[in-house]
Amino acid sequence: MVVRAVPRAPAAAMGVVMVGAFGGGVLGPSGFGLLVERVGYRAAWPVAASCLVAAAGLVLYAGPRLQRTQDSDAAGHARSPDAVLEGAERND
Repeated sequence: MVVRAVPRAPAAAMGVVMVGAFGGGVLGPSGFGLLVERVGYRAAWPVAASCLVAAAGLVLYAGPRLQRTQDSDAAGHARSPDAVLEGAERND
């Protein structure tokens, strides 16, 4: 699914997914444990729920924008940095 979403850079896309998955797996429990020690379970669970809602909101916000970027790349609207530099050199 990730490779289909970003066919021009599948390795970079998978890298981002893996950093998120493994980073969350390491930092999530540690952060939750520290939060429980400082403020207790009663406050830690709403914070954890808020983080989940924020992450879901970020996915819902970024997903369509990434798709539009991918669509514009496919349509040829976006230019690579090399193409931009070549165009600038021709204008000089």
